[in-house]
Amino acid sequence: GLQSSEYEQRVDQDFTEQKLYYVQNNQDEQTFTQEFNLKSKGQNTFNWVVGAFGFYQDLSNLVDVTYGDDFFANVPLPNDYEKLKNNERNNQGAAAYGQVDITNLLPGFEFTIGSRYDVEESHMQYTYDKIMGGEKDRSQDLDTTVVSTAFLPKFSVAFNKMQNQK
Repeated sequence: GLQSSEYEQRVDQDFTEQKLYYVQNNQDEQTFTQEFNLKSKGQNTFNWVVGAFGFYQDLSNLVDVTYGDDFFANVPLPNDYEKLKNNERNNQGAAAYGQVDITNLLPGFEFTIGSRYDVEESHMQYTYDKIMGGEKDRSQDLDTTVVSTAFLPKFSVAFNKMQNQK
């Protein structure tokens, strides 16, 4: 499936009648997910399912903090002081999984064995700029990627006492 969202949020961040500071947040997100499954047909001794899942997410967030006249009346900064925070995140991942349920092998027992393998990559770029007197000063700059994997085994035994009493 495809999901897209875009919003703009404007907030009088000091929550007073004074014009201290104001925040504008612009966010844009695009997400795509897809899953495929194959499974056995009917109720057999061995019932199975295998599948794969994948996703991609692109998120952009821009936060602009501007300051009002009441702020500059009390703080010795140029009246064009502004903070600009921008982060871009891209996440993508995939998983493959399978499971087998074994019934009627022993009266009343059901055995399940399965596993799932996940891999995910997250990339983030973050900048934090202070703008003062027409000059931009980058106070923070981050560009990082993290890759993670997980293997999740599954095994269970279930006993149905009622089925055994037939």
